[in-house]
Order: sequence, then C-alpha cells, then structure tokens
Amino acid sequence: MKTRIIFLLTFLFAYYTSAQQKLVPLKIGDQIPDFKFSNVLNTEGEPIRISDYKGKILILDFWATWCAPCIASFPRLDSLDKAFGDQLAIIPATYEKVKPVENLFNRMESIKHIRKPMIVEDNILRSIFPHKILPHYVWIDQEGKVLAFTESSEVTTKNIQKILEDNNTSLNQKDMTYKTTILEKSYFNSEIIKPETLLFQSSIAGYTEGLLGAYKVHFDENKKVERIIVNNQGIIQLYKLAYGELNSTFSQNRLRIEVEHLDSIQFDGSGQKFIDWKKQGNAFCYELFLGEYFRDRAFEIMRDDLNRFFPQYKAQVIMEDIDIWALVITDEEKAAQLKTKRSESILKDSFSEFSMTNRKVSWLISILNIKYLQDLNATLVDKTGLKDNIDLLLQGNMTDIQSIRKALEPYGLDFIPQKEKVPVLLISDNLNRIPTSL
Repeated sequence: MKTRIIFLLTFLFAYYTSAQQKLVPLKIGDQIPDFKFSNVLNTEGEPIRISDYKGKILILDFWATWCAPCIASFPRLDSLDKAFGDQLAIIPATYEKVKPVENLFNRMESIKHIRKPMIVEDNILRSIFPHKILPHYVWIDQEGKVLAFTESSEVTTKNIQKILEDNNTSLNQKDMTYKTTILEKSYFNSEIIKPETLLFQSSIAGYTEGLLGAYKVHFDENKKVERIIVNNQGIIQLYKLAYGELNSTFSQNRLRIEVEHLDSIQFDGSGQKFIDWKKQGNAFCYELFLGEYFRDRAFEIMRDDLNRFFPQYKAQVIMEDIDIWALVITDEEKAAQLKTKRSESILKDSFSEFSMTNRKVSWLISILNIKYLQDLNATLVDKTGLKDNIDLLLQGNMTDIQSIRKALEPYGLDFIPQKEKVPVLLISDNLNRIPTSL
C-alpha cells in the first residue's frame, strides 16, 4: 500500500510538472490550447473553455481594478461585443481575486450593467501571453490561432469587420520586446529616445535628507515656466503651489481641509517634531520639466500629476466670502511718488524691515501673506490698482498688521479690513476614487 501511495504521488508530481512546463509564451500564429477556466464571474458557477468560442473572434482583455484606462474602456468594449453578436467575444481577464472585481462593478455606475464572463485569479493566460502594460489585448481567430497583440486603439468596429470579411489582420501590433525593454531603462539612457525630444517629464520622491523644505519655479527667456522644483514639502504645500499658480498664496483663512485623517496631511508642531513627521511619509520632493510646447500648461500638468500621485484626495478652488485686509490708496499724490525710478530689481525682507526696488505691489502682498502674517485671521489683498513697478521701504514689526499699517502711512497706503468673495482652496477626501485594493 505504501509503495502504491508513493507511486501515485510521484505520478501526480510528474504530471503537474509536465503541465506547468507547457505554459510557454505563445506567438502570432500559434494555436492556443483548449484551457478550462473555473474562476469565472457571471456564468452561474459554470466554467468556460477556449473551445466554447470556436467560430468567433476572441479578444482577451487583460486588465486590473487599479487601471483607470482599462475600466474606462469597458462600456465601449461591451457595446462592440453585443453589436457583433455570435461573431465576437471579448473576455476580460485579471490576476486579481473575485471580491475586488465584484466590488468595483457593483460600485461604479458606468459599468455595473456589464454582466459578461470575466476570468479572475488568472495565472494561465498571463503566463502564455506575458505583458507589462495594461490594458493589453490578445486577438484569437475563429480556429483558435493567435492573431495579434494590440493596444486599446486597435479594438474598433472597422478592424473587427475587416477580419470577419476577408481575414485581414493588418492591425498595429504591440511590439512586446521593444516596448518592455524601453520600460526597463532610464529615459536618458535609451539609445532610441533623445533628450532633445523631451516634451515634459515629472517625478516625485519621498523625504530626502539634506534638502531644505522649499520650492523654486524656473522661467525661460519668454517668462514661461520651464521647471518646477519642490523639496521636502507636505501635500498641502504642493496643492497650494499647483492651484495658486504663483498668483495666489492661499493663506490660512483661504484654506479648507476636509479630510478624515488630518495628521497625514497637516502638522501643527515645529522643529525636530515637524521634521520627524515629514520623514514618516508626509513630505515629498517633486520635479517637473517642460518642453517649449507645454510651458503654457505648467500648473495644469502639475495638478494632473498630484491627482495621480495622491488619488485619495481631491483639491479644488471655490469662491467664498471671507475677511480680508485690502491694501488701498489713501493719498493719491503720495502713492504716485512710489513709481520706480530705478532699472535694477531688488528685494530684501526681515522681521523688522521690508524693502523692494522696481517690483510690483504683488510682491509685498505675497511675502507678507506667506512669511510674516500666516497666522493673521484675514488674508491680504491688493486693491490699489497700481500697475507700475514701485520702490518701497517699510520699517517695523512685519508680523504685526498694525505696525505695517503705520509704516505704510507716509506712502499714502493702508490696509483696511473688509469682506470679499475670493478664491479658497478646498482639499477633501476623494470619495469617488477607485481604490488600489479592497
């Protein structure tokens, strides 16, 4: 009896090993084996086989719940599937388990009506059709032979019709060796892609030792944004820069934070405790480089990046009535004397003195809002209407609005408390996001 058991285990192991060895990658023209799949949704527990689709064009749609383009394509592909009836079958296949897939389809209005066979927990198909980019489409002809590997753009009514009518397989093939090799290399190390062809490049990293928490925006000769660099800043600071576009600073009373886990986005302390908080995954380094064509869209691209990097949050600018300190002209004659007579542009500031030469009034407003009056219960807004560059010297306590008002008096300027509808940055939890895991 013991000998029989050993023989049976040896036979099963040999059979299993042999079966595993058969899962070799297939190429165009190969016959796909008649695999049987038991992990299939929407078939009332019935398995499906490759042979079930003989006589039809079979398109295997490799996807995942974290792949937004995959999910966005489902309604279109479902319509194609129905339009061609018994001539076509599009079968989604994913390595993910049943629960996250079912949760996704039950939750999303745009796809919850789709009830077609879907292969889950797949290890077979992704072994014989290896790929590194999703979505990925494998075309199988009516006889079970591999026709093509393509991207989403090739799955069209026109292309399907061509294959049905005259077996025309002139699809734009996905080059599986070329594209995956490029993905393994650094962009600038590629022998094919040249740095001078770069249109834009962005990257993000976590907290980096040795870098001061700050940002800098570089401009080209036409005063367009060429590069944005942010070092060791929190998510709020990233959003403020992206949505403020250097025109709005979003001081404290122009910021609304409505997130459940506030400690992951905001820290009220300072010193070493603040640095420790940053190191705990709460600070980031970001860089954006733009080719000439994209420089008019710098902050739009940065906002898109933040949406991808932090899908758990949603940021938007809304209009609200809030308290402001409006910088106004109280003496036209004195204010007229502010117009610069200098060619050089200079800016100096400290807690006891602010001076600028040949600069816009907006520089005064921005620096006071950002550096010295962050805790003020109202934001500073320029209402002077001054268009020319000015020269200005203020001496006093730059953290005290009353001291600043006194220093402005000789220049015919003053800050007056008012209420006004102004842009406010709202950062909230993104309740509509597609989670990466469920």
